[in-house]
Amino acid sequence: MGMLDAIRRARGRHRFDPDGDPGPPVDLDGQRVLLVYLFPNLGDVLLLAPVINALLAGGAKRVGVVVLKNPARVLKLVDLPIKTHVLPDALRRPAEAAGHTATWAQPEIGEAAEAFAAGLAGKYDVAVDLTARADIESRRWVAAAEAQHRFGWMMDGERAEDAGFTFGTRDVRHQTDRHWSRYQMLPLRCLGRSEPDFDLAWVRKPNADDKARQLYGDGDGPRLLIVPGANAIEKRWSRFDAVGQRLSTELRARTVVTGAPDEGPLVRDLVMSIGGQTNAFTGRDLATLHALVRAADVVITNDTAPMHLAFLAKRPAVAIFTWMSAVCWGPPANDPRFVVVNAPSKASPDAQTTLSRWIHQQVLRLLSEN
Repeated sequence: MGMLDAIRRARGRHRFDPDGDPGPPVDLDGQRVLLVYLFPNLGDVLLLAPVINALLAGGAKRVGVVVLKNPARVLKLVDLPIKTHVLPDALRRPAEAAGHTATWAQPEIGEAAEAFAAGLAGKYDVAVDLTARADIESRRWVAAAEAQHRFGWMMDGERAEDAGFTFGTRDVRHQTDRHWSRYQMLPLRCLGRSEPDFDLAWVRKPNADDKARQLYGDGDGPRLLIVPGANAIEKRWSRFDAVGQRLSTELRARTVVTGAPDEGPLVRDLVMSIGGQTNAFTGRDLATLHALVRAADVVITNDTAPMHLAFLAKRPAVAIFTWMSAVCWGPPANDPRFVVVNAPSKASPDAQTTLSRWIHQQVLRLLSEN
């Protein structure tokens, strides 16, 4: 009992926060907030949308985002008043601290940087670096906003003043023990928001809905969306053919196989392998991709952007993880409509066959329950 009493007394004297100090409180109401988020993949930026939603729901007057050109397109799917500042390709450069000062000193780079910074200056009250990557400069744009409050991720041993922040948060994203959107809320806790808001509204485009209906075609069979690709080869599961063939034969499923434009051969090969009423979509139109996700009875996917779309749009999905952490990148909430499968790419052929049968059964269950 003596030890227990000592622990209780210690806890009573010292407030313990496992995520560290949230920082000095700042009233979010009416604030103009800039988020610097320079990640190259669509899925990464899509998972920022619940963070923006939480800030707007908390009273932010405006939320702006500094993003790269290609992933900026995904924010147009979300029905939120987001101001996007698309970073020119010429400014997609490492930080000066990494020994690349000379590249920023080039006249044409300096002029482009000044012009981009001018578009941020004086327009925001709060600026936050949610990037913190050694391979791309991000803090330059936090400073350029000239905001009163400047927050962001910090590396071990770094001080907020050295990073140009008024308050910094230790970067713990490598721990992968929570969903990525929840990680991005940690540097924002001083604004009174600690949880992302996953209840998103979406932009609907009739032309995209019509295109999705055409791709799925007519019939009574379920609509299946299969996503065999991913930006990294290690994230691609290899047995979508077995699952697709069985579902096509048993259920007369109306199947669409989708992927990025550069995944055309992979998508077309899978369409040919599955047969039946199966079509391909490899266009750049994200509105059509989103319409395909929303119209699907089940999405069967690798760990990639359409998987995040399915979770956020609350569509039944089987998500196959071969490499990354499903805790960090999988469904943001426990829900029987979302099934996560750990299917290591180096598993034996027998194990892969067993996994394909289990995934087939999960798809049948989702179809019967939804």
